[in-house]
Amino acid sequence: MDRREAGEELYRNMFTRGGADYMKKAIEIDPEPEKDFITTVKSGDRLKSLISLRNLLAERLQNAGSSRDIASISRRLMQCIEEIDALQQKKTADESSRSLDEIRNRFIKYMEGR
Repeated sequence: MDRREAGEELYRNMFTRGGADYMKKAIEIDPEPEKDFITTVKSGDRLKSLISLRNLLAERLQNAGSSRDIASISRRLMQCIEEIDALQQKKTADESSRSLDEIRNRFIKYMEGR
């Protein structure tokens, strides 16, 4: 199951399986998410910032009181999970592309040396 499917399952089960309890199991929650969030965002790393935001949103969702809060936080959480997935896929594709470029360059040098 990829991250997107996991996120969709999380969203479907949020209201049918105990909401906050289900969220707690689905996402590890940092003990001090706000402090960690501020530090991570200041670092400038977008992926780590989104992961920290995801953890902060999960904490807020766990403590949400009204249905309106739960709806808005869960919507933002799903968007955040999708952005994390997209960035991780892009990172994997970039790494694969670099590896192929390196192999191609080595092959060209090998062929020129023959």
